[in-house]
This record gives sequence, C-alpha cells and structure tokens, in this order.
Amino acid sequence: VLGNIPNTYAYTKSLSEALVVEKQQSKSVPAIIVRPSIVIPVHRDPLPGWTDNINGPTGLLIGAGKGVIRSMYCNSTGYGDYLPVDFAVNGILVCSWNYVGNRDFDRNIYHLTSSAEIKVSWEQVVNIGQWVVCNRLPLNGVMWYPGGSMKTNRLHHNICCFLYHWVPAFFIDCLLFCLGYPPVLCRVQRRVQKGFEVLEYYANNQWDFDNANVLYLRTLINDIEKQNYPIQDDDIDLYQYFERCIHAARLYILKESDESIPAARRHMKIMYCVDKICKVLIVGLFLYFVGGFLFRMVFGGQSTSMPVVENFARI
Repeated sequence: VLGNIPNTYAYTKSLSEALVVEKQQSKSVPAIIVRPSIVIPVHRDPLPGWTDNINGPTGLLIGAGKGVIRSMYCNSTGYGDYLPVDFAVNGILVCSWNYVGNRDFDRNIYHLTSSAEIKVSWEQVVNIGQWVVCNRLPLNGVMWYPGGSMKTNRLHHNICCFLYHWVPAFFIDCLLFCLGYPPVLCRVQRRVQKGFEVLEYYANNQWDFDNANVLYLRTLINDIEKQNYPIQDDDIDLYQYFERCIHAARLYILKESDESIPAARRHMKIMYCVDKICKVLIVGLFLYFVGGFLFRMVFGGQSTSMPVVENFARI
C-alpha cells in the first residue's frame, strides 16, 4: 500500500492532501493546503514548552534524559526543519485570513517552515537537550547517566542498540520479574524502536522548502498582529526553549512536580559517578586482559621466576 512512501504518517498526509486538491480543482469547497514541518512544543502561548505527546524530538529528549536511549541512527550534521505548534496554529489562521479576507485565491499552498532562515542540526538538538537534562532539569528515575551518540552506520547503530538498549532492558526486566514486579523496559524499548522507524527517515534526509508564500504573508500583517499571531522568531534562545520543553514534559507528560527537582539532581550526580566508575572498570579490565594476552604472546607463557621458586621449595 505504501509504495515509495516511507511510513504511514507520510502516507496519510499525502492521502488527505490528494482529497483536498480534488476539492480545490472542482471548486466545490474553498480550501487551502498548509504544510507545517516537524511540529515541536509551544514557544510562547498558551503554555511555553507544552506538548501532548512524546512523538518526535520531545520523545527523543525524554528517552535520552532517562538514559534509555543511547544510540540514534542519524546524520548528525544534517538539519531538521522545526516549527513550534503555536506558530503552526497562527500560520493556519493568517493563511486562512489571506485566502478569505484578501480573496487571494492564487496562493492556496503554504509551507510553514523554518530551515530557510534558522538551521539547527540534529547534533545541536541532542547536545543542548543533554546539557539541559544533566545540568538544569534532570528527570526522575533516571536509569543511567544521559549519554550515547549518533551513528551514521546502520550496522554500528544496530550493534549499539543491542548492547546498550536491549541487553540492559532484558536484564532489568528479569530482575523485576524475580522481585515480583511487572517487566516494563522491554516494552519501552519496543515503543522507542517504533518511534525510531518514523524519525530515522527524516533524521537521515534533508530538504529545503520554498516558503515564499509565507514570507509574503509577513509583509501583510502589522506589528500588533505580529505580536498577537507570531509565525516566526528569528531571535529564539535555543537553550531557554529546550529548558521550557523539558520542564513542560516533566509536568504534563511525566507528571513530575517541581518539588522533585532537587532529589532528581542528587540522583543525577550519583548516576554520573556510577557511569564514570563503570567506564574506568571496563577500560581497566580490557587493558588487563589485552595486556595479559600480549604478555603471553611475547614471552610464550614462560617465566624466569618459576625455577627460583621451585629450588626454594626444595630447600
């Protein structure tokens, strides 16, 4: 059914647009097509940082902040095209006003995009989100200290997912089962993988959209209307915006109150120490076994001290 379309998300959008185009061509229904890019949480109104789901970048930040996501198959230098949901809603209102109020029937397709003016790479998204979670607003119940990296090789990503996603999830679920609690992490990882299936296509491809019609709309609205119905913000502070997003995710999605932030910070410091200790132990064990192997290879397993010990024993 999908054909060359990458996923059902893109398929349903294409299907709905095709139905609208039919109505436009028959002139039976006055309609316009507004195409927002990747819709992200609220920037200004009514609640900064608010969103009602964990799809897209918000879910990525939550998963990484909990320490559950350690690897992502993504072109780190590529940039995505993001649009806060309040800008998307305002854009729909302004586009509709221009079509109906100004009777501008020639402009009936609008691209509500941002990449032509503001380019934010996936690496920036992950790094800023990780900094906010580790230093400003840690989440409750962090499984491991947030980290990991983006992979450009599918095989490398799959190996890391198996080692850092599935193996720990299976181990902890077995432990929970033995303690009489329901297993949860494997179910979480399955949900994460389904989210990756949708996001990976957009994270590994890059598009530049023509938003000339939206740029034209900006010239039609006055300063007061721009304040009441903003559809752009060229001076957005990414660190402040991400902090608002994670704060809203804590409150409205994860149901974590602000009173729990000090405890979450203490827990994050503990997980930081655990992470560093485990890494030192792993490196130490690796060097120990590699050093022992090389020593046996060079000296053939012989030791000059053995005859001395044997002679001492005889005496």
